[in-house]
Amino acid sequence: LGHDLRIEAADDTIVATLLEKVSSLTAIPEPYVLLIARGKKLTDPAAALSVLGIKDRTRLMLMHSLSYQVDKSGIEEVNDVSRSLDDIEEKISGNEADAKAVDELITRACIKLDGIDIGGSEALRGMRRKVLHRAEDIAARHGAAASKSENKNNCGR
Repeated sequence: LGHDLRIEAADDTIVATLLEKVSSLTAIPEPYVLLIARGKKLTDPAAALSVLGIKDRTRLMLMHSLSYQVDKSGIEEVNDVSRSLDDIEEKISGNEADAKAVDELITRACIKLDGIDIGGSEALRGMRRKVLHRAEDIAARHGAAASKSENKNNCGR
């Protein structure tokens, strides 16, 4: 996946902890991470690395899990909305957008999120929820800044 990570972990570290570290360093949600060591998938989250024969300087292969393939189109859609939120934040920080424009862009992003079929995937639902909360936070922060600067009361926030 194009990542070259060096992770320090004690012998008694369990696979679940390693997955958390990999997920935080790569921004790939844990359910979509598959680690392989010595040709074997690390699927038991409670297994200690030492029990699995993973020692200092052991190379692991990072791949997408099978659930990633199932959820791929939804993941891409959520990531597209997240990138559009990045653009909105850029416009806000550069004072390139007024409150109405930001509200409209946030609303469009939320509508796109709502239209994403999660197909029963809890991981995809979690990703979508996280981006939705981010959109709400942007709207709330921008609304607070706009109301302070304009001395207006924003209804619906």
